[in-house]
Amino acid sequence: MFVLEVQRYRATSGFSVIAMNEDLIDTATNQSIQEGGQLFSLG
Repeated sequence: MFVLEVQRYRATSGFSVIAMNEDLIDTATNQSIQEGGQLFSLG
């Protein structure tokens, strides 16, 4: 799933940029779920 992939990337890369954009990622994920889970259906 998309969120798990992001978490794994953040954990293995160590880039703080991903953590800084965490709120944006959460917003995009929540919006997709509200719109029918498009991110999850793509995966």
